[in-house]
Amino acid sequence: MQVVVDALPMLFFHKDTENRILRANKAVADLLGVTPEEMENTPTSQWYPDEAEAYYKDDLEVIRTGRPRLAIVEQLKVSETEKHWIRTDKFPHHDENGEVDGIVVFIHDLTADYHVREGDQTNDQKLRSILGTSPDVLFIIDQDGLCTELSGDEAVLGETGGGLSGKRVQDTVHGELALQLTSIAAKVCERGGTEEFEYSVQVGEKQRVYAAKATRFDREDRVGAMFACWDRTSANEREAELFETRNRLDTIVEAEPECVKVLSPAGLLIDMNPAGLRMVEADSFEQVRGRSVYDFVTPEHREAYFALHSRVIAGGSGVLEFEIEGLKGTRRWVETHAAPLRDRAGSQIKHIAITRDISEAKRAEADREALEAQVRHVQKLESIGVLAGGIAHDFSNHLTAILANADFALGTLDEGSVARESIDACIKSSKQAAETCEQLLTYAGRRLGVAQPTNLTDLVNRSLKLMKLSVSKRAELEVELAENLPAASVDSTQIQQLVINLVTNASEALNSGTGVIKVRTGVVDHQSTSSGSGAQPKMNRFVYIEVIDSGCGMSPETREKIFDPFFTTKFTGRGLGLATVAGTARGHEGFIDTESMLGLGTRIRVHFPVVAELAVEPKVVRELSEGNLSGTILIVDDDSAVREVVERILEYAGIAVMTAESGTAALELFATHSDEISAVVLDHTMPGMVGTEVCDQLRQINATVPVLFSSGHPEEHVLTEQTSTGPMAFLKKPFRPAELLSKLEELVSVS
Repeated sequence: MQVVVDALPMLFFHKDTENRILRANKAVADLLGVTPEEMENTPTSQWYPDEAEAYYKDDLEVIRTGRPRLAIVEQLKVSETEKHWIRTDKFPHHDENGEVDGIVVFIHDLTADYHVREGDQTNDQKLRSILGTSPDVLFIIDQDGLCTELSGDEAVLGETGGGLSGKRVQDTVHGELALQLTSIAAKVCERGGTEEFEYSVQVGEKQRVYAAKATRFDREDRVGAMFACWDRTSANEREAELFETRNRLDTIVEAEPECVKVLSPAGLLIDMNPAGLRMVEADSFEQVRGRSVYDFVTPEHREAYFALHSRVIAGGSGVLEFEIEGLKGTRRWVETHAAPLRDRAGSQIKHIAITRDISEAKRAEADREALEAQVRHVQKLESIGVLAGGIAHDFSNHLTAILANADFALGTLDEGSVARESIDACIKSSKQAAETCEQLLTYAGRRLGVAQPTNLTDLVNRSLKLMKLSVSKRAELEVELAENLPAASVDSTQIQQLVINLVTNASEALNSGTGVIKVRTGVVDHQSTSSGSGAQPKMNRFVYIEVIDSGCGMSPETREKIFDPFFTTKFTGRGLGLATVAGTARGHEGFIDTESMLGLGTRIRVHFPVVAELAVEPKVVRELSEGNLSGTILIVDDDSAVREVVERILEYAGIAVMTAESGTAALELFATHSDEISAVVLDHTMPGMVGTEVCDQLRQINATVPVLFSSGHPEEHVLTEQTSTGPMAFLKKPFRPAELLSKLEELVSVS
């Protein structure tokens, strides 16, 4: 910017509302004998103390009204002995909000035009009424050719040989000009009237052109001709200077990368630079000349733009963000800074604005908001996961007490007892509840998937109840499950969640909730399918789960994105359901096929590789009776129901028991009875000290004591946190009495 203002031929100031100079160009600094940097952030009184107060009054008027003051002719004292005549133009400067925060001053030095010295003021005043305007030089030639009363710079007459005043013109002025002057003087003295003429002289290395006027001047004793000469060269130079300035400004506007436009009070386009034409997609200004700017403003923003334009026409200014549509249909967001454009009299005649394209910034802002929304959503899911994990932990403890007590009671009944059927149902329900706990832990991210050979038909059958809860009551759910299906190595909980996600997605695709949803299982060779989302098929045979709906279907563009995280076509959707399906398929080395057409519904088939053997139910290791365990077992669990049932099981098996409700209590007991205690049953998740910390401190007392960890969390999660060495095992909650005794017997025998 400093380079631009230094290139201006006139003097330039930028001042704030407190009369401080914020910026000045080199022309100002040279006049005052300093550098532009020395003038920055200084009060104006430091540079022209005599005039500062008067100048500031004009500044305040510009700041108050927001209107420029033009063509102020005044004197500026530049030193103790020198004053300059100046013409000042003052314009308001606006901040980004359109408020006036200072003024911009352009000063033209007129001293060279006036050439009025203090001692010549009397003659100048005497002649001003005759001449009408101050010339560059005044002199009188009497009827004898003698020059008298010269005022101004006699250099306008060329080389005068050391002075003209008091001498004959023929003796001092050279060439044809001397003859021209004496001839005109004689003519005016004789006839009166006024003679106007032009002449040119060499002044230094420059040829200058002057206009002159000769008028009869009568004195008491003599008659003469009074000559007034004006330097036309200076006027020509000023015109050239003005042209150069205008051309420079035009070049700047043409090269400006932002849109610059001028509007009429009616909002019609008067002028627009190339950047603006590109913004509205016009090939030339003729395409938009005289066109209303409202044609380009999108309908939802026209009212706001009209308010801005009205404010500018009324003399105000402002900033507005809005959307426009170009001639070729491209939409973009823009930000415009608008202000009134006034004439020399200060009357507002046009609206000028600089407008920049902020589409990228708007898109970046939208992306940032979307990302923030995703982060908030993830944080919400994490919070739900923490809650789900906590519920699963407490629920596992309750189920341990229920399942172990029921199993324990079952073992004490006769074969013909009528209570056995009820207790068996209780045990079955407890196992199903345990599977629900597994699902909660999986959702919470606290369960690592465990793949086992599984029959998908059996798995889907076990999920039917949850599927029916996931579909609309007006939808019809049809199930076609293949018999004798080969096994696939899958994590049952993850596959159940996959089926629920697919059925839920199908239900939401139905029009008004009415339609048909089909769930199928089957087996295919991979050559008969086309690879969709997930890994490419690696094995010959695949079993599949297929969900078909008669809903609205999808376009090809939507079908390509349905497995992307956070992509959703539902207003309240999270965009995670099908992304989870795709992740589950990849995790099991499977793949997905999709078919869909708008209005005809959707088919999604998830394939899993076939394995040789099926999963088998865990065998009961031993009957509930006295075994080979000896010594005392220390039971550590913060849940009293769990402690009591484990204590009852072990005592029934003939094993001595000690119990502790916390890690601290367990350490105190162990420190006293370490020689008696043959093994420890240790809960992993407890207040204060977790199980792994308790185990480490137990091992400091007895490094070889066997520890059986018991938790609702997966084995991998618990044992990977253990740092001490020594015999240890893991028992998943909820457990049955036989599983507890078998694990303890195995652990103690190994140790």
